[in-house]
Amino acid sequence: MDTTQHRPFMDGKFKGLLDSIRHSPYPLHYTLRWPLYFYSPSARNRSGLGPLPARFEHPDAASIPPGDTLRLLFGGDIMVLNGDRPPSLCPALCKLIGASDLFVASLEAPIGAHDPQPGIRYTFKFHMPLAFLEAIRQQTDLPFEKWVLTTANNHAGDVGADGFEQSIRTLEEVGVQHVGLTGGDDPYRTISAKGMNVGFAAWTHWLNRDLGAANGTLTTQHGIDERFAQAAKRRAGIDFLVGLPHWEYEFQHFPQRSTRRLAQRLLGQGADLIVGSHPHVLQPYEKSGNGYCFYSLGNFCGLGIAWPAKIISLLEVHLARTGADQAARIVRFQFHHFYQVHKEDEIEIVAFDDVPEPQRARAVKRVARLVDHTAVARPAGAD
Repeated sequence: MDTTQHRPFMDGKFKGLLDSIRHSPYPLHYTLRWPLYFYSPSARNRSGLGPLPARFEHPDAASIPPGDTLRLLFGGDIMVLNGDRPPSLCPALCKLIGASDLFVASLEAPIGAHDPQPGIRYTFKFHMPLAFLEAIRQQTDLPFEKWVLTTANNHAGDVGADGFEQSIRTLEEVGVQHVGLTGGDDPYRTISAKGMNVGFAAWTHWLNRDLGAANGTLTTQHGIDERFAQAAKRRAGIDFLVGLPHWEYEFQHFPQRSTRRLAQRLLGQGADLIVGSHPHVLQPYEKSGNGYCFYSLGNFCGLGIAWPAKIISLLEVHLARTGADQAARIVRFQFHHFYQVHKEDEIEIVAFDDVPEPQRARAVKRVARLVDHTAVARPAGAD
């Protein structure tokens, strides 16, 4: 039995607009402006953040054997596309994903065993056929066992509690390592590789629809601090802890100050790296203490109409044990950017150099406001 109480955000029907406003997960002031941002994402900066270097190199990075480095590749929201047609990925993107040890992204739709529906047009209610993910896997040649997908997002309940639970079962059957559930003895998804225990903890700030009985199994922001306490991290034997929040307002290029405060608090407690999702556009990052927060990578693929939502950013992070204490640390990171091109019913994700003008020029200009590709960051005191 479906225990979901549906709370549609329009669901593609204008007659549902008033109900959508009543039950939107967002504050009223943002709910009323959401349609504007959907077509024209905001680049207004009240965050106090500016562009930081798009690359980081630890002084020890060059001396660490490749076999001792764990290569994580973070993507943004994986969203199902109209017609259930998976995007065609360019060779550079396929190579980048295929070479990673772990591909980490946000799964912005419940997964089902149903066949793709060529005629379907999605609005704000998603249900992704497994074949959609399988098509991406086939193009990248990266086995599902190397995928880490967070299921904690506002669309988790789009097809009800039963659909959510079926989605988790389907992911487990194909070997995807999912994260974002509560319950059980271990609050983390811990992956041991290259002599390091890397823990993942995910949560969502928003829920479009009440999951009813299943709601208690989805991690929300309430009580999230406990998962990032140093004591909990030590008990779990985690060497490096990654937070995967689904937060912030959609279609905003800069985070709220309250989001920055939360990130700084979690990084001060026990998080080593935070990579956020949900805004559907790229946001800047910042360093706090010894940790980093990348507020949003935007979409991996999406339904966004606005051109800034078609900028596809991925973050490559290399971990290794280094330093006098041989702790697990970030020894290298780098941004990679692609672009989603629509050609009639087909969607391609292409390299920036292959984007036609003037789209390419404005995309490069927008990225430059958020990350600086002219500089390389190094630890303080490094030459």
